[in-house]
Amino acid sequence: MKIDLFEAVKKKAWEDGSLYKGNRQDRQRLMDFLEMNDWFGLTKSIVPQMANGTSLKCKAFLTEEDVSELLYRLNVWLKAYRKSDCEKLKVLAEYGQTVYPATTSSFISFVEENGLEDETISWRLLDYLLGHLGCEILDMTPVQVETFVSVMDREASLSACELFADYYEKTVRKGDGWIYRFAYRSKREGISAYPFRDFACMQYCAFNEENWTKQSMLEKACGSPAYANLWAYISMHFVCALRGTDIERLPRPSLPCPGEEFRRKLLSGEMMGLGDVARELKIRLKLKPLFPSKTKRLQHVPELKVPIPVSLEEPVGLILAVAASFREDIQAGQGFLRPDTGVIRGCIHKRLSKVCK
Repeated sequence: MKIDLFEAVKKKAWEDGSLYKGNRQDRQRLMDFLEMNDWFGLTKSIVPQMANGTSLKCKAFLTEEDVSELLYRLNVWLKAYRKSDCEKLKVLAEYGQTVYPATTSSFISFVEENGLEDETISWRLLDYLLGHLGCEILDMTPVQVETFVSVMDREASLSACELFADYYEKTVRKGDGWIYRFAYRSKREGISAYPFRDFACMQYCAFNEENWTKQSMLEKACGSPAYANLWAYISMHFVCALRGTDIERLPRPSLPCPGEEFRRKLLSGEMMGLGDVARELKIRLKLKPLFPSKTKRLQHVPELKVPIPVSLEEPVGLILAVAASFREDIQAGQGFLRPDTGVIRGCIHKRLSKVCK
């Protein structure tokens, strides 16, 4: 049996006291919301039917099952539709009590204590949390929090990220764990290359085994996917002249054992000779060349090269292997590094400043 989606949504809105009236503008916003959420994974046959916009003027017949599923997904959206920021926060808080009650309660308390009930960013952040968390924030391990923050830094607005950092530090962290800070994303004028001295200090921090021991870098990398990825991503800038978008495409090396076992053996001193990992990277690029993403459409463009010096094969191999051990979801040969340098942890800056003095 086919049902008109627009009429069903209008009826549901009337029953829930929603400000959605079903006019053309409301229908357009409804379509935008559904498309933004990929129609919540429903059959692809829905999309062509609604894509050209002509359905905004007429009826949109879908199966009874699809309409029922969409109405369930639209419940919160309809209740919050055209409401004030404070009212939207209340709607989300009510919904949040059914999915992540502890997180919702702590976040609402934080918002009220700081007088942020009428701020748009408050409900936007709660909306993001409820849609992306896999469990209560208090139940997340440090590794899970780092992974969540890394994804959030790429997907959410800077203001939402900064509010989350403030909420997390005051309500969840309470002096234990990382202090998250997010870098500004706008392009600033007057940015120049690092002075040679600073560049040399960063290289020392990345590759000198004496510094590894002093800063417990290996232990931290083996205990944190974000730290391991950051170390590997930054290190590659010292051995090749590639853009960040191309470093992301460098092939993941194969490891002799599963990731967790690999890290355990590495920390216990059982895993040696990791220069083969660096050599494997160079071999993979020869067997299956990659071309710069920015100029790959042009002809006669040389392939990507990563000329790792023989003297650095061991440390680079180790650094890449640790990062790869956390990405078992990626097949060997596929890109595995992420440009997560936007997430800045306060204590790292202090350590670097001590080393560079």
